[in-house]
Amino acid sequence: MKLTTKSSSLSVLGLAVVAILLVVAGTGGAVAGAMITGKQIKDGSVTTKDIRNKTLRTADLSPAAVKALSGRTGPAGPAGPAGPAGTTGPIGATGARGEDGMADLVIRVTRVPQSSSASYGFATCHDDERAVDVGYQISGQNGGVASLEGLFPVQDTYSDPVADQPVSLGSGYGYYLYNRSQPTAGTVGGTFYVKCTKG
Repeated sequence: MKLTTKSSSLSVLGLAVVAILLVVAGTGGAVAGAMITGKQIKDGSVTTKDIRNKTLRTADLSPAAVKALSGRTGPAGPAGPAGPAGTTGPIGATGARGEDGMADLVIRVTRVPQSSSASYGFATCHDDERAVDVGYQISGQNGGVASLEGLFPVQDTYSDPVADQPVSLGSGYGYYLYNRSQPTAGTVGGTFYVKCTKG
């Protein structure tokens, strides 16, 4: 009878252990099979140690957090190398022909001899030319003070007092050279350079 009692106790104890193990196993399976949500996680308990490195993406962050990650614009980098030259473009349309320019440009020289009084006359081009510009150089000698009182393009037909011939319209320039010395002394004279063209 004594042996029977001990055997029964061991049987009851074994059944109890098995029952406990089944309960624990059943509980563990239930916990493992259930989804953990934010309600089961204590606020502030998840730290960087709980997150696997290089797994978060910008989609996991708020727009404000993404904006905060953007740094300030840095300085401009160095200019890159020049690119290859482009291909030559097509030839453009030919423009309209302009007016003929001056041809056969020559300088006609008129010398005014030294004179103690005033000198006047014309510096002219040839009959088949037209005057386009004029330059001059005047001087006084022996106390004379040369002053060019007038220089004008020919606007009409004049009688040249030197060559005693008419001066054609636009073919030269008239001049008036005066001795400004006071009292009158010395002489004045000069040279006129008329630019002429046949164009």
